[in-house]
Amino acid sequence: MLTLLFLMILVILALNVGALVFALVTLAKNPPTIRAEILLPAPNVSKQIAEAPVIAPIPEDVLDYIDQESEEHARIMRRNRARALFAELGSWDSAYRQLQREDNLG
Repeated sequence: MLTLLFLMILVILALNVGALVFALVTLAKNPPTIRAEILLPAPNVSKQIAEAPVIAPIPEDVLDYIDQESEEHARIMRRNRARALFAELGSWDSAYRQLQREDNLG
């Protein structure tokens, strides 16, 4: 009985080894082709990034004026308004004066 079981295991192993050898020979004769594409960013995108406008920092006196607000959300809104005024008027002095005018202090 043990001999029969041993022979069955031996036959199964031989079949598995034969299948493995067949698979390796098939792969050696017909290797799979692996294709890799490298995508590079378009040149105009990198040029646009290089030409992105530099945002000027808010001067200390304008920041001090903005930080007089008691609540954080109000200070954030004032910073955004100061940056918008700077973009619109072109200088921080003009933006500072306009902020003061809007507060009826100037």
